[in-house]
Amino acid sequence: MKLSIIIPVYNVEDYIKECLDSVLSQKGDFEVIAVDDGSKDKSADLCRRIAGSDPRLRVISQENRGAGGARNTGIRQASGEWLMFVDADDTLAPGAVERVESLLEKDPDMVIFRMGYTDGDGNPVARTDDWRGEFEAESFYDRKDLLLSTPNPCDKVIRRSLFTDNGVYFPEKVWLEDLRAIPKLISLCKKVISVGDVLYFYRERGGSTMNDSDAAKNSLAIDAFDDILGWFESRKTFEALKDELEMLAVRHLLLAATVRVLRADPSSPLPDKFVSYMNSHFPDFRSNRYLGELSRSKRLAFRLAAGRRFGILGALFRLKDRLR
Repeated sequence: MKLSIIIPVYNVEDYIKECLDSVLSQKGDFEVIAVDDGSKDKSADLCRRIAGSDPRLRVISQENRGAGGARNTGIRQASGEWLMFVDADDTLAPGAVERVESLLEKDPDMVIFRMGYTDGDGNPVARTDDWRGEFEAESFYDRKDLLLSTPNPCDKVIRRSLFTDNGVYFPEKVWLEDLRAIPKLISLCKKVISVGDVLYFYRERGGSTMNDSDAAKNSLAIDAFDDILGWFESRKTFEALKDELEMLAVRHLLLAATVRVLRADPSSPLPDKFVSYMNSHFPDFRSNRYLGELSRSKRLAFRLAAGRRFGILGALFRLKDRLR
């Protein structure tokens, strides 16, 4: 068996059947591992009911360990050489597994594909992504810019041994667990294949963790970068990847975390701490070679954040929110 599809399940009774239907309707040689992470609703019962009529689906229940802990359980229980991650409120596109399996014939460490996006009711929404184009690279170091792609496991198929042989797993019960894990896994790849096919549909829900804007919680973004930078320094690859890691911090710490904080609490001291962190760890970040990739609006946000003009930046985003 080549492919194991891992689905963390937590209080998603309104979505899990649609998710599993989209996965189990696929053709190919694969197993599905649904990890019930201590759900309080009927999610686990629905999974077991479906598993009773389809032997490809295995349901594992555990005490709550967060999305990272659920994924880790699936990784350790998987029998496939490659892993595909599906969130329980999302769906696979028809034919996704067949397309992935055709690419696995080329023996990559990672396959990257595109996502489509829907609203909470499943209606398509337009959204730009950080997809880096179609290519086949024989080494990650031929495409170091992959570190700047969205750190999401769900638009990737990853060789299981990258986790198990290197001890890289998702942190458990920690916010931004994907950001802490995915850049490390990308950097461990040899052959990487990226295709333009939309194989996955991500549901944008207001209550999901990716949309969490609690101001104080964003302090964990600094912890995440301490973890990331420490890991690359321990492997003596920090200098070779300094430009990419610096831009990763610009995107996720200086921009994303700062904007989340300002939307939730304009008086928070955290944005100033983010700039201080950048000055301390990346004193030349204002001249990073990837800044030209930012959209016009993000370049403006970068200049305002780097210049500590948080009042103007926060006002612009609050105005943007009101105009939606």
